[in-house]
Amino acid sequence: MFYTRSKLINDGAETSGANNAPTNPQNPVNTQLERSVSTDDVPNTFVFSYTYRLPFGKTRDSGLVKTLISGWAINGLLRYESGRPLGVTMNNDLSGLLFNYGKRPNVVTGATATVDQGSFDPGSGSYLNKAAWTDPGPLQFGNAPRQDAHIRGFRNAVEDVSLFKETMFGERFKWRLEVQGGNITNRVVFADPNLNWNSGQFGQVSLQANQPRSIQLGTRIEF
Repeated sequence: MFYTRSKLINDGAETSGANNAPTNPQNPVNTQLERSVSTDDVPNTFVFSYTYRLPFGKTRDSGLVKTLISGWAINGLLRYESGRPLGVTMNNDLSGLLFNYGKRPNVVTGATATVDQGSFDPGSGSYLNKAAWTDPGPLQFGNAPRQDAHIRGFRNAVEDVSLFKETMFGERFKWRLEVQGGNITNRVVFADPNLNWNSGQFGQVSLQANQPRSIQLGTRIEF
């Protein structure tokens, strides 16, 4: 088990093009303006892994019942992470002049940019509030950061569990039976929304970032 509290700041060099970030600075003359939290900035990470051997059959010396009920164990992995920062872009009207590949809007001070993640429904609305940004005007740079630490994507959760049994046959053969459950709580983690401010789908979420619950049964013999 561990918990990590961190902050990662850079100028985007190591994650160029990720998370819809421009592949080049908005203003090639002043690359210091690209300094912000990284696309890989995850402030909070909690991980807990475990294995527990079930105490069934310990009081029996031998026999079929002991073989059937002993040797069972359960293990799992739980991982919870903060959402990653988002970088809002817009259609670029400067590329023909400065050879840059990205332009950003202006941030509206005090505006609420996102809806509450707990109540968000991708089928009924936008995750981002378009009114939280404005157009800086033709051939003007916007003041939105490359990645905004205050505007983040959806929190990530991994909850995997497996139940398995190991049975020895003599000293050479071991039989393992296992049931694996991925995303056992069937939690939905949404992908990042559309981040192009000029798009008619700005702020809308169309994809799920994780897989639905899956359960599979496996067995193997070791000798």
